Amino acid sequence: MRSKRFFRWMSLGIFAALLFGTVAAFADNKVTLRYLTHSVLEEPSRTVILEGIKKFESKYPNIRIEIEGVPNDQIQQKIVTYAKADMLPDVVGLQAVGIEPFASEGQLLNITARVKKDKLTCCAR
Repeated sequence: MRSKRFFRWMSLGIFAALLFGTVAAFADNKVTLRYLTHSVLEEPSRTVILEGIKKFESKYPNIRIEIEGVPNDQIQQKIVTYAKADMLPDVVGLQAVGIEPFASEGQLLNITARVKKDKLTCCAR
């Protein structure tokens, strides 16, 4: 049950971040969005993420998702390193424990209102 909930929220976060403004803003341009996550290294999340991205890219062929998989115990350091180098990816997949340091520093964008406004729901498998 916990893993299903995690995958739903993770998928929601990924696709919400990808959809907000991206489709309309870049409708005529080729765009690559960088997605950093530890989840793509493990099953079943790898399959869920790759299938979701494949569906998204087929619906929006001008938008490509570039995935960078990082081992779970290294992802926070990777984010900090990218932040210091001003090279943060467009989307980062973190578990609840992993986001606390960033949330407490006010470094996260709360997308709750946008999700409600656009009536986004988790992608079904």
